[in-house]
Amino acid sequence: MLDRPEVAAIIIGATNASHLSSHRQIHALQLEDTDVSAIDAITRRRTGPLGDVYSLERDRDGRHGRIMKYDLNR
Repeated sequence: MLDRPEVAAIIIGATNASHLSSHRQIHALQLEDTDVSAIDAITRRRTGPLGDVYSLERDRDGRHGRIMKYDLNR
């Protein structure tokens, strides 16, 4: 995912301590070209919003904007 221009970082989360040992080894994972092609084929079918995710929040009248809590520091 980090090879994609629109991806700046990846967050890897562990829901319990048993995941930590496998997460420490993730840097050693090397995907074959066929794996990358298969992942690309699936992610190209995406139906999510185009553009940055914050555009959903900036649209205060849209589905996501209506549930956001704005101006919490006032």
